[in-house]
Amino acid sequence: MVLADLDDACDVIWGTMYGIPSLGHLGTVGNQRARRLAGQALPAILLGWRTEAPGNVRH
Repeated sequence: MVLADLDDACDVIWGTMYGIPSLGHLGTVGNQRARRLAGQALPAILLGWRTEAPGNVRH
């Protein structure tokens, strides 16, 4: 996936890395699970941005 707008990319990372811990703090998913999910989320997002899907053409 290609995000042409750097601000959009930063907002995706910011929202994820602050949103998941917020859920942990609120008790929605628990602190341990929130830590694990946040630790998995960033590498998954970055890998998705680097990986070209079939038919996905970079401009």
